[in-house]
Amino acid sequence: MYESKKLPCHEKLSFDTKKQANTARLVAELQHNAKLKTYKCIHCGLWHLASLD
Repeated sequence: MYESKKLPCHEKLSFDTKKQANTARLVAELQHNAKLKTYKCIHCGLWHLASLD
């Protein structure tokens, strides 16, 4: 039986585009006073959010 390996980012929120990730970042910053950045993941090729702390 083949068992697929999980990517290191499998538990992170993922966005198809940078625009979607930036929109989510802005919402989080406004609603939760979070300091975040967006980045394109080297593992899955999608966009994620990361804290700046």
